[in-house]
Amino acid sequence: MEFRDYGYKENPFNIDSLNYEMRGRKEELKRIKHLLEDSLESSGVKWIFLLGDYQSGKTFTLEKITESLNTNEYKGSNKAIIASIRLAESEPESKIGKSFVTKVFLELGFEKLVEISKKAKIPKGKSFSQEFINILDSLKKGKKEAYEWLTGESLSQKEKNDIGVKRLLSTTSQAMRVFYEFETFLKICGYKNLVILIDEFEYLVSQYSEKQVTTLLHIFKEIYDNFIRVNTKKEDIVNCIFMIAMTPKSWDYLIEMEQKMSKSKGGGGISPFLERAKPEKYLINLEPLNKQSLIKMIEDRLEDKRIKYKEFPYPTFPFINPDFFEFIHGISLGIPGKALRYSDLIFDYASKESIKEIGKKEAKNILEKFGIVPS
Repeated sequence: MEFRDYGYKENPFNIDSLNYEMRGRKEELKRIKHLLEDSLESSGVKWIFLLGDYQSGKTFTLEKITESLNTNEYKGSNKAIIASIRLAESEPESKIGKSFVTKVFLELGFEKLVEISKKAKIPKGKSFSQEFINILDSLKKGKKEAYEWLTGESLSQKEKNDIGVKRLLSTTSQAMRVFYEFETFLKICGYKNLVILIDEFEYLVSQYSEKQVTTLLHIFKEIYDNFIRVNTKKEDIVNCIFMIAMTPKSWDYLIEMEQKMSKSKGGGGISPFLERAKPEKYLINLEPLNKQSLIKMIEDRLEDKRIKYKEFPYPTFPFINPDFFEFIHGISLGIPGKALRYSDLIFDYASKESIKEIGKKEAKNILEKFGIVPS
């Protein structure tokens, strides 16, 4: 049987889309909104930590937050620049800061950076390196080489000469100086906040050594300290707000690492970062969905892909309600990604075998064939 024989345009479980409502996250979204708006409207560098198991919806939540920020649904987001990045690649300690900065510029994109460069001129008396000034001028002229320089690409000598730089962006210290100058220029342009969303931080924790993790968190700490230094000098710089998503195990690893370093070295390590981050205030947990929310999440997808003009025995056909849905909630433990993945496997197999209706028995038999449940 084809999916159309069941009354669907296509398999309703194999497409990721932001069009679906977030089910079962009302309290979490309320807290995220409160913390983000408080950060956007106040002053300083903040970190908001989003914890959830694999497939709990961290990526979907970050994408929804990004969408809300870009459409100015949060107070203060109309004066914010948004960058959503991943830091999964392992880098030597000397390159970690450079990798972070170039990913921010890569995510902002050429067109956005050109737009920013045209928003304002550098006022007299503001201290910028000639290198950064030349990069801004080149962006204003639409030179792609300036963007490639900011994203760490290799350039020929002729290309470097054309945009007024003598060297490539190749070290952490150089990259961080450019980042701080960019923050200052954003303020001149009328922006108040730079919001950086970092997904899949757990991959970084699993690939980086303790020294590499410490180096990255030290860079985040330095961004905080630089804000304090700049404002002490009465110079303007945008706030920097981080939202970092990771698994609870990765968070536990950071806490254990901090405790171990404190015992062995009497301080230092990542302790200064955690002291500034204040996780007791800025930490949000994505819990498993209750049965009602998970069922509604699945029903949203069925309704979206249903062929409207066809009639069937019941709205969730061929999935027997509540039999199938209760089974999926139990086997997935309420984790959204698992529920959708299992439903996808079940429906795909059932269509190939022309199974007319799918209840707990049929779903269990299919998942047994994939080794997901014991036979």
